[in-house]
Amino acid sequence: MKKLLIGCGIFVMVAIVAVCGCTMFVGYKVRSFGDRIAMAAQDMATLERDFPFTAPAAGADADPDRFEAYIEARRAILDRTMEISLVAKIMEAKDGQPPKVGPADIFGVLGSIPGLLGDSAKTLRAQRMAPSEFAWHAGMVLRAIRDGSEQGDPQMAEVWKGLVGRMDEIQAVIDQHNKTQPPNNQIAVDLKKSVSDMAGKPVSEANVRLVREHLDKLAQNPERFLLEIVLSEVLSQTLQGPAGAGPGSGGY
Repeated sequence: MKKLLIGCGIFVMVAIVAVCGCTMFVGYKVRSFGDRIAMAAQDMATLERDFPFTAPAAGADADPDRFEAYIEARRAILDRTMEISLVAKIMEAKDGQPPKVGPADIFGVLGSIPGLLGDSAKTLRAQRMAPSEFAWHAGMVLRAIRDGSEQGDPQMAEVWKGLVGRMDEIQAVIDQHNKTQPPNNQIAVDLKKSVSDMAGKPVSEANVRLVREHLDKLAQNPERFLLEIVLSEVLSQTLQGPAGAGPGSGGY
């Protein structure tokens, strides 16, 4: 099941599966579900063909107009994803306690996925944006906040501190879950590594200023950043394909 979903290259769906644990879906109508996911994957692949994207060189300035398009897409996609009960419960879990998840939450994810994927594709198409372009902007924003924090910007320092602190809390929940589960039912998410990988490169001063100017739209809460990190990391990996070089070359 996990291989099937990763092979589809659908960043929203794969992120949910990565966060929630693939084996929760065992016993459901996997074949029918996989067919519907494969169809949705074609929508994402079509976006890559219709709006090809090549990541700017390291340290290059982002296009302000495309950044505005990214912000609009990000808002809509994350709002839609957080409407799913299971995702919301995991993102809201605190104090190292596993989220209280029931069968209704698990099967509710499956019922929500087709609409979620369709809405996400429509959102990206409305902004004329490939999934790889979305991922590139997500990584740039994270690095800009990190750099602004290191440069002493108080607002960015507060956002970065909140993001890292919440990341530690959610990772503790994931780690606690994994200690009590067999290997095939563990949640394969390492938020610390994801943040480290995405925030590992410096950005231009212009990009730091651009993100600072829009910080009120981006930094609504740390959970949204963390969910976007998972979405974007898996997106960039799956778009590379088996040969490691897929459409868009949307590296961070």
